[in-house]
Amino acid sequence: MREDQPGGTELAAGPHQAVLPSHMLVEALNEHLAERHAGNRAYKQQQYSKAHHHYMRALAVVNFVVGSNLDDQAEVDHNKAIVLMNLAALHMATQEWGAAVTCSDDVLKLPVSSEDACKAWLRRSKANLGRHEYQAALQDLITAAEIEPWNEDIPVLRSRILQAQRAAACTSDKLLAARMFGLA
Repeated sequence: MREDQPGGTELAAGPHQAVLPSHMLVEALNEHLAERHAGNRAYKQQQYSKAHHHYMRALAVVNFVVGSNLDDQAEVDHNKAIVLMNLAALHMATQEWGAAVTCSDDVLKLPVSSEDACKAWLRRSKANLGRHEYQAALQDLITAAEIEPWNEDIPVLRSRILQAQRAAACTSDKLLAARMFGLA
């Protein structure tokens, strides 16, 4: 970051990025939104490959642009978080649990709102459930509950995790018993 102007902070671009003034940033974010919305339509129609294509194009835009001030950059980060959470949902729909965790982790590295952070923790919890990593799923859920204790999705997801954990333990116990008695 550079302080070039009185009362303002100009952000510096990294390699393969461009600092855009507000009016140009709006155009870039509109391009991002068009791609993201096209991805959302494809996702709803279960056209996951097409949705992935659009989400990656949207992500490319927000990875390329840097706001010229902190407020503009906050808008870029928010939009980046949304497209990453869309990608996490897409990966979960295609049972690519590790990729969903990675996308959620990428959101959590951004300076996002508590609402976006809670959504990312919930997505990561669901992805860890899909990976059968129940303790990690519960820990992510606890973190989400610390941010938004009123969130209605939390008790529902907690029940799903605990039910899956009990089912896995029961299956494991049955397999162990079968091996002990030479039945497996």
